Amino acid sequence: MHGAGAYLNNDGDGAIIKNAEGNVLDETPILNDNSNTAETWQRIPDAWGEWKFTLETEEQSNRILKVYINEYEVNPKGKDAGNEWVELYNPNDVPIDIINLELWDQIPGQRIKQISENTVIPPHGYLVISWRGAKLNNDGDGLILKKEDRIYDQTPIRADNDNNEYTWQRVPDGSSNWQFKPETPSRANS
Repeated sequence: MHGAGAYLNNDGDGAIIKNAEGNVLDETPILNDNSNTAETWQRIPDAWGEWKFTLETEEQSNRILKVYINEYEVNPKGKDAGNEWVELYNPNDVPIDIINLELWDQIPGQRIKQISENTVIPPHGYLVISWRGAKLNNDGDGLILKKEDRIYDQTPIRADNDNNEYTWQRVPDGSSNWQFKPETPSRANS
């Protein structure tokens, strides 16, 4: 339910539902959300489960949603500047809005890019993100998808000194099996 203004305190607040007689029908614990991400507090399963902080599921049943760093190009053919990229993968049956999440490199641990507004990954879909400049270390680097101290996904640290069209990728999509193979941006890894 959306209101006309901001009513909950991000540093810790809750909500109470009462009937016409003023009897409490349901209430939340005191929860906080200072992250400004596409996450919400949800009861999983709906209505009676434990409160979890996960990617929003507005107008759908509550569940833990996942987004993966699925493939990344450390050393593209030609110049690295402007040609490095990462592919994010949505394994869920619903679209995921990843507004305000950030991509960081693992070495030296600097922010590469903040993801802009209205960035939605379709169900079982892909989103390729690139950036200006050369940010990843060819001798060994990885990526982290996060917001503040909350990590959504991260890759292992991998090297790529070959200056070609091979990338580090999860095979199959979303798995923990990383392989160095010909690039497949916006397509299934196999």
